[in-house]
Amino acid sequence: MPDNFLSREVFFYVVSIFTIILNVLLSLIGRMLLGLPGVILPVPNRNYWLADAERREHLMYVLRNWINSFAAALNVFILMMLFVTLRLHTNQRVFLSDFTWVLFAGLALLIGWAVYLPIRLRVTSPSLIQNSEL
Repeated sequence: MPDNFLSREVFFYVVSIFTIILNVLLSLIGRMLLGLPGVILPVPNRNYWLADAERREHLMYVLRNWINSFAAALNVFILMMLFVTLRLHTNQRVFLSDFTWVLFAGLALLIGWAVYLPIRLRVTSPSLIQNSEL
């Protein structure tokens, strides 16, 4: 294991710049996705979601929140990884195997994020949609 591979300051700046670039890229991808015409959007129940302007606006709201939740989940995962890095580089007796839960938590976040949208877009009952906004 290399010692003094990066100074703390350089590590901090590298992670910060990576996080900023990642968030900017996700924002740009989100804007591009939301700017697509409705006929190109690969959504379940397309006829329902694109039937009128109000439903299309609600679809864009759901997609915008879904993309923002991906950015939030990635930021939480990055923070968890920074926490693990901090704990591993203290003088306490800590092992990498103590933090395998972080990978599983990140995987659970990713799976939950990926599964949410198809399930959410299959719901077409107006009462369920209105209750989910509350």
